[in-house]
Amino acid sequence: VMHGPLTGIFLVMESTGGYSLILPLMLTASSAMVTSSFLEVGSVYTRNLIFKGDLVKRGSDQHLLRSLSRDFQDLLDHDFLTVRDSTLLGEFVEVFKNAHRNYFPVLEADSDCCIGIVFLDDIRSYLFDAHLYNIVSMGSIMRSLPIISTNESIEEALDKFELSGAWALPVMNGNEKFLGMLSKSTLFDHYRRELQITV
Repeated sequence: VMHGPLTGIFLVMESTGGYSLILPLMLTASSAMVTSSFLEVGSVYTRNLIFKGDLVKRGSDQHLLRSLSRDFQDLLDHDFLTVRDSTLLGEFVEVFKNAHRNYFPVLEADSDCCIGIVFLDDIRSYLFDAHLYNIVSMGSIMRSLPIISTNESIEEALDKFELSGAWALPVMNGNEKFLGMLSKSTLFDHYRRELQITV
């Protein structure tokens, strides 16, 4: 029950004073431990923690993902340019010239709240039509994607990646301030690094 065979052995030996029983005691305690580990999850002390999900084994997926959650801010990408939803296509062309990434988070005109993302693939067909430069705004081209909150776990972020099919999602804090982008590749790179450390 306690998953502590040595404790049981020493308790019986001390209370009976019979050291001649040590071999049968060791055999009984070890067989009871093996049987108990097959029939019950964890010991009497850890069972509730395991069922709540608060106790995870070192090196397991959950343990690795939780260690990533502690360094959530370190996973964010800041090497991109943002545009406002009111930015016209002609203005975007000037922004695009200095871009290192092929995505552009779209912020509300009067706040730091991210409301979508413009991907280069989505906008490429518009770029070659100069007539649209003063007509089309970023708000009309952007994709609305799920927002990851800093309060969420990495598991929840992975679910949003899975549902949206996106490879980069915006991250905002509780005050709806845009903090950066979380990319799936960065997440998996850190995951692999953590996996190598534990192995």
